[in-house]
Amino acid sequence: MAANSTSDSIMQRWLLAALLVSACPYARAAEHGFYLGAGVNRSEIDAVARGPVRTLDFDETAWRAIAGIRPLDFLAAELTYTDLGEENQWGQARAEVTTLSASVIGLLPLPFVDIYGKAGIVRWEVDGSAGDQCIGPGGPCVLMLLVPRSDSGRDAIYGAGAQVKLKRMAIRFEYETFDIDDTEGAEVYTVGVTWTF
Repeated sequence: MAANSTSDSIMQRWLLAALLVSACPYARAAEHGFYLGAGVNRSEIDAVARGPVRTLDFDETAWRAIAGIRPLDFLAAELTYTDLGEENQWGQARAEVTTLSASVIGLLPLPFVDIYGKAGIVRWEVDGSAGDQCIGPGGPCVLMLLVPRSDSGRDAIYGAGAQVKLKRMAIRFEYETFDIDDTEGAEVYTVGVTWTF
């Protein structure tokens, strides 16, 4: 009797596992191959442009384009173009920032989601200026001293995120950080969608 009870218990567990798998058609292995995607990002950069007195803090929402390849469940490589947006404060300070990055991604595949970390190289470009109104004896004057900024550079980029797998489509939530010269660094939060071909 004990042997039959044990056998029935094992059979019930196998049936339960089979039922769960059949009821969850999206809980499958990761899709391999090339993928394309797009996302909406929120970026924060402190002191992206500096005037004689004031500094411009960057806090904008913009977009990105994604292209990558995933040859293995746990490995992917990705190119990302990101428009971080344009900040403008009352005509006294403005900045526009774009980036192009190449990253290697390590993934932990789970039934419904992938947890991942990424590291790579980013090329950033900043175009902006910051200024301050001069104060004359009679009050504010028209003259404004503008300090332009137009430069670019390369740095390491790091990030982490999670993506929900829906067959060939994935919805991702991601955080990235990297340095920009003469700033306190950039932080980028992204919600994106990719499609594997």
